Amino acid sequence: MLYGHLDSSSFQPTTTGQTSLGSRSLNHEYKRFTDPSPELALATLAMNVRSSLVLASAAAYGSAILSLGAMLVVSRLLTPAEFGLYAIALAAANLLNVLRDGGVGAYIIQHKQANMPVLRAAFTATSIFSLLCATGLILIAPWAGVFYGAVEVTHLVWITAFNAILTPFSIVVTAELERAMRFKAVLWLQLLTAAAGAFISVALVGVGFGVYGLALGTTAASVVNVGYCLWVVDGYRRFRPQLKGVWPVLRFSSAAATALALRQLDRDALALVIGRAIGAAPVGQANRAGALLNIYERLTAGLYTVIFPAFADIRRRGNSLAGALIHGLALISVASMLVFSFLAITAEPALVFLFGEQWRPAARLVAPLAAVALVGQALERMATPAYLALGRIDIPMKINAVLLVVKLSILLVAAPFGLETAVWALLIYAVIAFSLDLVVLPQVTGLSRTALVRTLATSALIAAPAVIVGLAADGLMRSVHASAFVHLMGVGAPYAAAAWISLRIFDHPLSKEIIDAVARLRRRSKAGAQPKETP
Repeated sequence: MLYGHLDSSSFQPTTTGQTSLGSRSLNHEYKRFTDPSPELALATLAMNVRSSLVLASAAAYGSAILSLGAMLVVSRLLTPAEFGLYAIALAAANLLNVLRDGGVGAYIIQHKQANMPVLRAAFTATSIFSLLCATGLILIAPWAGVFYGAVEVTHLVWITAFNAILTPFSIVVTAELERAMRFKAVLWLQLLTAAAGAFISVALVGVGFGVYGLALGTTAASVVNVGYCLWVVDGYRRFRPQLKGVWPVLRFSSAAATALALRQLDRDALALVIGRAIGAAPVGQANRAGALLNIYERLTAGLYTVIFPAFADIRRRGNSLAGALIHGLALISVASMLVFSFLAITAEPALVFLFGEQWRPAARLVAPLAAVALVGQALERMATPAYLALGRIDIPMKINAVLLVVKLSILLVAAPFGLETAVWALLIYAVIAFSLDLVVLPQVTGLSRTALVRTLATSALIAAPAVIVGLAADGLMRSVHASAFVHLMGVGAPYAAAAWISLRIFDHPLSKEIIDAVARLRRRSKAGAQPKETP
């Protein structure tokens, strides 16, 4: 867990330090960012973060399982071209979909006192954003269909417009819950939403709705989401529009919405450019390759749900983010490297096993996409929540604007040479993204660049033995022509063993987190097995 080893002292003001590649120096580096004097309030925060992470992770795992189960079925019922059409429509709609939130959720979470007037002003602001989004989607839908030469794109964008109208009710309530770290309620919200979307999507696709079943399943999930939010709140006063106090919300949220829009367009650039330059089928292949990597993103979504509220709480108490940043970076970076490397090695059997034989050609795209994600997001996963918690929404907005221009330029130049070439070319974009965060993050947080680079280098050094073992096992499985499932198990077992040995040799905090988690589960299991005394 991200903050498993952080106690109250981990949230004290810090000084700049450097991290050595050795395990003793690495652990010493984490301690250098702490102050040994504990405070009750900060200790309570650390415990809240730990329990919140458990619940948020449970929500992420449950949602990922439900979504993955739906994709296992749907991927066998739809063709790559149909998936490509849905990905294109979703990318086109996402150009305006970020306005549905408009950064209002972030405003509520980081606000010093989110009382009822603030919530009502936030609801008014997000209602304005949502109406603008819905209107824009209705207007651009015909143009998108003509631009991509498929009327299905128009229909799919129109369906997503309905979702925007429902957003204001869920945004405000969800932000309240996350701000208060009421992640048990968030757990049920995400599970119910994911279950509704998964079951209805599969049912509609199965009875012949085709690609429209995916969009209608998303709409059903939005309805369930809003219904639960209305049920869980204590009264509906927050849903009464109020003009007083709206301007500060709009001012903050406009900047946040711009940053989110740029980031979303950056993520969808591949589908938008490839869909126009090459066609829908290649977009479908890239979409499934990305979906394989997205399994990890879904499983760790709970971490990022907690990081921003926790960072915001730390800052409201007047403490530095440096200790939490360096610790979180160490955990997230090594986990990302291990998982993405494994998926890149086993891309072909994993795609065939999960989605079906028709997706085998997508395997060649997994390695470059994994490399782009590892390099481009090496610091971004921790940097963006830190910028927002510090109130520096202008930083991700400027970074995302630069990166969007870089990415679109690379894709426009590389797309005529084919899909695979375009994806590999994005490594240039990833290096630039990493460089920007490496320059800006230390300036904002006080961490040295050497500390950040050495933490990442340690993670890479830990992952290297597992990668070598995984490549050897993959070669063996290919030589015996193992089935997809046997191939995955034949590579996964030695890969996991090598990764664990490497983590223990380096005495990495992630191994301690795993040991602590197992110990807690055993204690709970023993406590539950003990017979209760009768009075």
